[in-house]
Amino acid sequence: MPAKTIPYLISHYPGHPSTPWKLELRASFAGKRIKRFFATKTEAEAAAPLLVSQIRLHGSLSLEEQKPVGISLSAVLVTFRQHKVCCMTGKHLQTARYVYKGLEEKFGSTAMDSITPLELERWIHS
Repeated sequence: MPAKTIPYLISHYPGHPSTPWKLELRASFAGKRIKRFFATKTEAEAAAPLLVSQIRLHGSLSLEEQKPVGISLSAVLVTFRQHKVCCMTGKHLQTARYVYKGLEEKFGSTAMDSITPLELERWIHS
């Protein structure tokens, strides 16, 4: 059985004098290379498993700081229907209505910023 690859690397980085320890998450794991800097090696070692589990649960976008917008999925779907679905025909229209109805039933009044990638993934495969 091959050895398990660690999805991160911790190294000394003298380019940041106040935070000289770099934690780098590999692009093959996170979808893109992600770097975080720490004052001590111990802090970097403690943060690494937390970041890895956060990415596994919620995806790499969860690491980006986003301002909550509070808009519901229903409001987004109404706009989508007005601007995109009205121009569709045939099978595309049928599929769009099916997906629209399922999303509305599951996440209708839920704020967009509170729906996690994991919840969407579960809905898609349910």
